Amino acid sequence: MAEFIFNNITKKNHADSVGVYTYYYLKKYHARMPQGDPTIIVMKELGIDVSKKPIKQVSKSIVRNSDIIIVIMTKGRADKDLPSYIKKSRNFRLWIMEDINGTLNLDSQLKGHRENRDKILFLVKKLIKEIG
Repeated sequence: MAEFIFNNITKKNHADSVGVYTYYYLKKYHARMPQGDPTIIVMKELGIDVSKKPIKQVSKSIVRNSDIIIVIMTKGRADKDLPSYIKKSRNFRLWIMEDINGTLNLDSQLKGHRENRDKILFLVKKLIKEIG
């Protein structure tokens, strides 16, 4: 979400999204269920289509060549799952978000994804002001 929101707001800078968890890379796109994926639904509410974004996996070279590394996950997951080269990067920032995966019904998923989307929107706007 952050990549699309950032790139939709500013044309001066560019963001790319990459992921940490290797099981996502067994799929071709971020969206695993394009018709009903909550992320796709809540982003379409902003007029942004995320359904065909190819998945890229994080690497040391991506981290090394980035101006800012924003990681969006729970603090517990970040402490446990992030590679040390990300945590040790001078450009690393953690945006703590509630993990919505595993929520049973679609209404709960949509509510949680909207809350995260809106928090990401706020943080992206703040970041854009900061970097100019």
